[in-house]
Amino acid sequence: MPGDRPHGGQYRCDAGIDDAMKFTQPSDDILIVKVEGNAFAFLFLVCFIVLGSMAALQYARTGSMHSERFQGSVGGAAMGLLGFLFMFERSVFVFDGVQRQVRWHRRRALRKRAGVIPFGMIQSVAMQSPLGDEGVPSRRIVLVLQEEEIPISIGYFPDHGDSCLMFGERIRQLIGLSEKDRDPFMASVRAAIESGRITEAVRLLREEKQMSLEEAKQRVDAMRRDAAAE
Repeated sequence: MPGDRPHGGQYRCDAGIDDAMKFTQPSDDILIVKVEGNAFAFLFLVCFIVLGSMAALQYARTGSMHSERFQGSVGGAAMGLLGFLFMFERSVFVFDGVQRQVRWHRRRALRKRAGVIPFGMIQSVAMQSPLGDEGVPSRRIVLVLQEEEIPISIGYFPDHGDSCLMFGERIRQLIGLSEKDRDPFMASVRAAIESGRITEAVRLLREEKQMSLEEAKQRVDAMRRDAAAE
């Protein structure tokens, strides 16, 4: 099972067929999250390669660029390339418990972003799911700051076995948010849980964080387990 070893191993966020998100914890104070591509991005790349090859073969046979088959293949290859550039991402987030900061950089299409986030600026670590998500839940981990949200991955990954929930909790523990969230809203959710108002805690999470009913219940259950372990 992913996450069975707390330190010194590599953990995988189950991302279906693309296996795109990996967590590595080389020491107690360092957690590294790497995201590289996803299944849809590589499907677009395959379309680009196949249709581009078809266009090249068609041109080699006829020497003409005006046939419908050639133009259709070129158009499809161009769409495949654009889809790959849009969907592909490569990100690295390093959570440093010694320096008390997150160093990160992300490349997506032709854009690059990077930065350093002090742990003190992170109000919570949230789980997000796409609208209309059904069946196996798809999730992504998001760092919630006061003025913006920084997702660890732009895309959502199928989360078989709730692996992303476990990894999100590992991040909270390293940052120091597990026992006492800095977010006043989460403090109100915790207060509702501690007083036995579970339904209200679920409702607050759904309304404020736009969580699904299942995700809100899972978050409340995780908070109750944390409280029982303290």
